[in-house]
Amino acid sequence: MPAFADARRRSFPPVLFPTLLGLVGTGLTLRAGARVLGLAPWIGELWLGVASMALLLAGALYLAALARRPARALEDLSPPPARGALAALSMGLMLVGAAAAPALPGAAAALWVGGAALHWVFAGATLHVLLSAPPHLRPVTPALYLPFVGQIVAPIGGAALGFGTASAVLYGSALAVWAALTPLMLAWLRGALAGGGLAPTLRPGLAIFVAPPALAAISGAALGAPWSEALVLPAWAAALAVALALAPRLAWLAEGGWSPAWGAFTFPLASLAGATMLGAERLPGAIGGAAGAAAGQGAWWLAALLTAAASATTLRVAAGAALALRDGRLKG
Repeated sequence: MPAFADARRRSFPPVLFPTLLGLVGTGLTLRAGARVLGLAPWIGELWLGVASMALLLAGALYLAALARRPARALEDLSPPPARGALAALSMGLMLVGAAAAPALPGAAAALWVGGAALHWVFAGATLHVLLSAPPHLRPVTPALYLPFVGQIVAPIGGAALGFGTASAVLYGSALAVWAALTPLMLAWLRGALAGGGLAPTLRPGLAIFVAPPALAAISGAALGAPWSEALVLPAWAAALAVALALAPRLAWLAEGGWSPAWGAFTFPLASLAGATMLGAERLPGAIGGAAGAAAGQGAWWLAALLTAAASATTLRVAAGAALALRDGRLKG
């Protein structure tokens, strides 16, 4: 309680918003698992309830501090590894809207609209920080996917809440920016690795490469348009390919033990699990025959494994965040 009271006086450390985004995303994955994997529905609903309340409380604390001193957002975005943190809050608000849509559509719509609007504010602030920084502090790291591609989550709740056109526009803009940013990020990564390696604080962020294609699959299915449906399986395959490339380097990515940067492991893994469920549902029809059935069954088992991994990883990262917050090791 003393740690919470102190956090309330200061505000929530924004560096932990990616972890909260991962908590909400994992909850939505577990909800989908009730339909696809046969999980007990209460698991996902309980997880979503706790995760949503945690993100809303943390967001309220931070936004209250921001209202008192708006310039703080620019300060929080100054360190290159932290430039995706604030966008994780706005993305999380849109996902909380998706979580609340079945039971509280009015509140869910307000959360979705608020999250979408806030996302553009944070994207603009991030762009300002990038343009104002000296050249050596402008690395095009995967953290920038969150402010500039994070609107890719919009259809997950927006389509069901009646914001289909807005969701399609946001989704299309995210795909375009993703295509433009990815070559720049790969060039940065090649240069960093060739120039002496990557700092441990930046390594977990490489997991974010998995998130855009995985979310492109999930949001494409949620949007339900023929053109977005056509992207589901290719986007999932791309996310799976990226994850397979990163998997042998997991120890290197996590070297040094828990840090706030580990939040970057949570939402990409949850997104990949959700996208794999879509693959399990669609592969039998896409391939047909016995081969399609076998592929679908294989994807089902992979989805179950990834869902378990996402749940365990997110709990581990969230526990580390809670301990760091309690011990005062994070500034808010």
